[in-house]
Amino acid sequence: MAENRPYLKYLLWAIIVFFTVILIISSYKQIKRIESQKRLENLNTKIEKPTIKIEPIIDPIIEEIIPDQGVYSILPNLQKEWLDINSDYQGWLSVEGTNIDFPTVRAIDNYYYLDRDFLKKKSELGAIFMDYRNIGNFNDRHTVIYGHYTWNGQMFADLHNYKDENFGRENNIISFNTLYGEKEFKIFSIYVDSAADYTLKLNFEDDLEYENYLKDLKELSLYELTADLAGDKLLITLATCSYEVGNGRLIIHAIEK
Repeated sequence: MAENRPYLKYLLWAIIVFFTVILIISSYKQIKRIESQKRLENLNTKIEKPTIKIEPIIDPIIEEIIPDQGVYSILPNLQKEWLDINSDYQGWLSVEGTNIDFPTVRAIDNYYYLDRDFLKKKSELGAIFMDYRNIGNFNDRHTVIYGHYTWNGQMFADLHNYKDENFGRENNIISFNTLYGEKEFKIFSIYVDSAADYTLKLNFEDDLEYENYLKDLKELSLYELTADLAGDKLLITLATCSYEVGNGRLIIHAIEK
């Protein structure tokens, strides 16, 4: 027994070192999370949320302003500031009744912004980003936007509120303000699926295929929501992690109002 005691001492030291390293790593990650959150909060404080200015159209014959019509133009002191900070900027996303009120970016793939924030700095929070296959500025029939589910309620964490039917019915508007215009979308489908089992289709051969796709998405919803699923309206999809199933995703679809 006496001969084994040195080994016990080494084992004890090994255990102490192991847990010390784990504690250091955990503390480091916690500090990085806090730094990422502060950068995001400072960014939102520094720059105003962009808005769209509508310039009225003047009838060239009667020289009168035509009401409720106009040409969308970028407000240079708002949208342009975000674009100057990050050339990947695509627009501003807001979701009714939630803390989701963020700038949106797009990279050359769907991995870059998983662990980088809007300033392109390493961050576990990542950024809110558009699918790289999208063109942007409402040139896509179907726009897909991703964001992390986070421990502190940031990014797309509030999308999980839509699992509650009452919340979903009362807060059903998504707004997306791009460089050249703003559109509102009405939520019509909310569900959880495994990333291995679904494919978000972005291209359609014709209106019929698109309309059938919208109907299929509506059938997947956890609860029934009403919306006009016309083939001439644009579709926006928000996706984040969910843990009811393996490699799960919470998917929310909304149609242009």
